[in-house]
Amino acid sequence: DAEKISEIIKAKLSPIPEFNLSFTEYDDKKLILLHVLKGEETPYYYKDSGNMEAYIRIGNQSVLANATDLKRLVLRGRNSSFDGLNTAFKFTDFSFSKLRERFKIWTGKSFDEKDFTSFGLVNDDGLLTNAGALLADESPIAYSRVFCTRWDGNTKSGGMYDALDHEEYSGGLISLLYDSETFVKRNSKTMWKK
Repeated sequence: DAEKISEIIKAKLSPIPEFNLSFTEYDDKKLILLHVLKGEETPYYYKDSGNMEAYIRIGNQSVLANATDLKRLVLRGRNSSFDGLNTAFKFTDFSFSKLRERFKIWTGKSFDEKDFTSFGLVNDDGLLTNAGALLADESPIAYSRVFCTRWDGNTKSGGMYDALDHEEYSGGLISLLYDSETFVKRNSKTMWKK
């Protein structure tokens, strides 16, 4: 049985994960324990009838991975993340005055040129990473946007007719945070502090 399990894993999974089989007894029954170690080469695909599918765990279920899940698994397998990926945008084409200003307020220190590289905002070739592109004053990332709406009542009802205030903001993350905070303050009846 252990050999059959091992053969199935090798035939049906790609790449083959690290695993160990061991044996134990429980209630006078012999059990095979299968220990699958966490893999670094994600995604792991299940091969069947010529199809290759990847699954993710959601709670106690295995669910077929969608396109977004697969992208995350590929990045995890590369020991990378979205914000660390390189873009085609040149660092010299963008300004970072808002980042420099906020960094000075938050830390009391100036944001030096070398900090762009050490914080992972620029690569050695002078290109922005996704993090750098998102933190630029005018972010070149098209989907760097925030939609804010204040509805009349507790539900959206049927559409924009029930919206008392609506704004769409685009740009760098620091501007988006500031604009969103301003929208919330403008539409709040009670005082609050972030």
